[in-house]
Amino acid sequence: MIKSIIENKVDASEGEKQIARYQAWLREQRQPTNGQHLLVFLTPEGRKPQTGNPDDVRCVSYWQLGDWVSSLLPELPERLHTALTQYRENCHIIGGDRRYGMAMDDELRKFLTEPPNLDTALEVAEAVETIRREAASQV
Repeated sequence: MIKSIIENKVDASEGEKQIARYQAWLREQRQPTNGQHLLVFLTPEGRKPQTGNPDDVRCVSYWQLGDWVSSLLPELPERLHTALTQYRENCHIIGGDRRYGMAMDDELRKFLTEPPNLDTALEVAEAVETIRREAASQV
């Protein structure tokens, strides 16, 4: 059985010797008959890890992940296609593509400003502001 580790870092730093510990664990695992064990370091920009041996890590950006998901879409059933299209867009947003974010902002603005949704939108905005003040006072 091939063992893989995907370490996902978005707005977080590595733990002390985190990647080195994962690499050590993978080295202790029995090698697969076909292929090899894999350690993937997934970050918005595809950066190298700060700990461990970066040569033994596959660094992947969210943009690359989104492109990979895109390559799968044509062959998928419609229901899965819809879900993974949204996931691909999120990957590209995390990877820095603002085109998707702006389209989402426009859709959200349109939805929230429709008369039946406006009261709820205002309540959410007030709640967010309250949470923001509470969080700022705890820092």
